[in-house]
Amino acid sequence: MGRIGKLQLKPLPSKHYSTDVEVEVGGNGWDEPGRTFRIEICGTGSKPSVREYERGYCAEEGMNHVESEEHYYLASVILEALRKANYDR
Repeated sequence: MGRIGKLQLKPLPSKHYSTDVEVEVGGNGWDEPGRTFRIEICGTGSKPSVREYERGYCAEEGMNHVESEEHYYLASVILEALRKANYDR
């Protein structure tokens, strides 16, 4: 298995059911692409994330199809753990 290449928190689409982290594994970083995997974080959270507020969230919308602060926190933890795992090898 190769190293972790590209890591990203995917932008929020207009209507969504999960917060997605995209990870590329393998490849050589130049001309040989790796394989792309998506990690989905689903569930019901308590209040909207900072990314939702930046997009213009208003309370009348409720929490359907809204990224919560818990979704965003978990995605951040996953990204940091993958970055650390990549450098600790």
